Amino acid sequence: MVKEVNRSSPVGPSDSVPGTLMWVGDRELDEFVEAYRFCECRVSQLAWRRDVDDALRRPAAAVRRIVVTRPTRRVTDDRQLRQLFDAYPAASAFELLGPLGGPLGGAGSSRAMRPDDTPRVPWHRANQILPAWLDPCGAPKPADSGTARSVAVVAATLAAAEPLIDLAASVGVVAAWCRRGDTFRLRNVDVVWWDDSATGEMPRDEWATRVTSFRRRGSRFGPRHAWLVTTPHIEQCRAAYDAGVELVVTKPARIEPLLRMLRNDAEPLPHDRPSSPVTERTVGAETRTDSAAEARSASTTRAA
Repeated sequence: MVKEVNRSSPVGPSDSVPGTLMWVGDRELDEFVEAYRFCECRVSQLAWRRDVDDALRRPAAAVRRIVVTRPTRRVTDDRQLRQLFDAYPAASAFELLGPLGGPLGGAGSSRAMRPDDTPRVPWHRANQILPAWLDPCGAPKPADSGTARSVAVVAATLAAAEPLIDLAASVGVVAAWCRRGDTFRLRNVDVVWWDDSATGEMPRDEWATRVTSFRRRGSRFGPRHAWLVTTPHIEQCRAAYDAGVELVVTKPARIEPLLRMLRNDAEPLPHDRPSSPVTERTVGAETRTDSAAEARSASTTRAA
């Protein structure tokens, strides 16, 4: 049940009405921009706030989800965070960490953000969390185009491939394991899962060669590709995406994104979409936004 609020407080959402996502903090950092675009495309209402203080000064209506970004180890004021979360008792929240956001729970990180320990999510795991997490904000359900019939698991050893083979088998999908050299002889598979034991750090051109090797001769299309990797850099993700990999899943991997891919309803982050016309620039300790960006932010934000 949503707690009753006074007129000056943000409006509590109804379960039957899509809620608002409040994004607090940086949306231009390379590691954050794709997650922000994904949210922008998926939710019915998005309220962007420059920082926690801005979020407290400008409440939004029907907030059901809150993302607070932390690009560096700079500690966020716990008292302000508690005020923010207490203002939206029906909302769920997490802190999105950048590459310099510090170790989870380590020195320099914010302490308990809320009595229920709001989770901290590294930037490279956002695509495993956001699709289902955004449902209360009106995220559209992707169309189901039929279950995949077969998946190729590319891994250096059977030990690395076996958990993925078992996952595919658990939903009735035929799985084949192949080492690096076998990819040029395997055809007519619907999905390819690449394990980093077989890929290492590949440049874009090598990724492109690997991806196109699965296409039928003379066809422009081929199977859908996912890469399972331990803590990649943003440049590695871009090289894979640019070559045609649809989904990068960091280890330890959640099974939901892989199962969605087998159901043919995966929703990857929109890495292939043009950049949003956000024109924020940071100068020293101050951040300024030009009028065009403010106008665009206002058009996608509803304040109480």
